Amino acid sequence: MTYSLNTLTDHAPAGASPRPGLARFAHETLLVLGAVARVLWLLALLSYSAADAAFSTSGDGGAIRNWAGRLGALPADGSYFLLGYSTWWCLAAGLRAWLASLAGWMRAGEPASASGAARWLHGRTAFWIGLAVLLAASAGLEWSRLYRLEATLPDHAGGALGYLVGPLAMKWLGFTGSGLVFVALLVVGAALVFRFSGATWRSASAPPSTASSHRAARSARSRKTRPRGSARPASARRSCSKSARRSRSTTRCRC
Repeated sequence: MTYSLNTLTDHAPAGASPRPGLARFAHETLLVLGAVARVLWLLALLSYSAADAAFSTSGDGGAIRNWAGRLGALPADGSYFLLGYSTWWCLAAGLRAWLASLAGWMRAGEPASASGAARWLHGRTAFWIGLAVLLAASAGLEWSRLYRLEATLPDHAGGALGYLVGPLAMKWLGFTGSGLVFVALLVVGAALVFRFSGATWRSASAPPSTASSHRAARSARSRKTRPRGSARPASARRSCSKSARRSRSTTRCRC
């Protein structure tokens, strides 16, 4: 059921050791269960209704309106109660972690090449720290700026976390200062969770003509540094002789 990226090669990469069949099967099972759980959570959040009986409300006594049934109404209400609409960051981070696990399954246990600071930034500790910072900043911004959303939530905008972080930041930093700090922390937390940086954005947004301009600059430097007495390549000599013959034939025709 699983195939390594080196299946069609003669030798496996140095340092790679094949995983036992039981560990591989457990990894595949967790991937399938994780995908099902994330899809159910997505459906539960999308179809949340305050009229469903859950943790924070007894509902209106009618039928469950959540697309995932009672099993979806409970986690949806708990998610919005604790984090408000900032709970969608948890779903996005979970999808990012699932894709990283899928990439590890496709590599079939090959060791990662990162080391030092890069290994820490791509580790679990940085991920959980970034997720905590991201949720706190997003919930604080939601409580202080998006309080109009409280009508659609079981509790305050930003949830219980926003109600805890927002007033504290407003007290010590003010409205403008807390907004600036929350935005900065939001960017830092998102960078740790989703593993992107300014260099990634620069390389992705660079125009396609940049590479050609670099090649032209390198060729110009090489022509400047080439000695005068050095012989030209055979292709250059052939092109020069062809152009000379064409110019001579044009001169005869004009005469």
